[in-house]
Amino acid sequence: MSRSVKKETLLEVAERLFYEYGFRGVGLKQIINEADVATMTLYNHFSSKDNLVEEVLRQREERYWSYLIPRVGNGSDRRSSCLKAHGRWLKEQSYQGTCF
Repeated sequence: MSRSVKKETLLEVAERLFYEYGFRGVGLKQIINEADVATMTLYNHFSSKDNLVEEVLRQREERYWSYLIPRVGNGSDRRSSCLKAHGRWLKEQSYQGTCF
């Protein structure tokens, strides 16, 4: 697995676990085990759990806005289309509600 693939794997596993169990309910050992990487691999990419959480949230926010912006029109129904798009995002991406 290349360095960037390992980082992406860590981020995907961490996001899934944080979403399912909360930020405090997941330890780095669990992330390392489920991502099937060495401890040093995690620390080569993220200096701390806080740094990993920050990156997970940053990427999730980027995905959210990339999803939402194209679905919001420019007309008078902009607020309505924004709410509908947000609802679809929650249904498709956040079946338990927001990550927070």
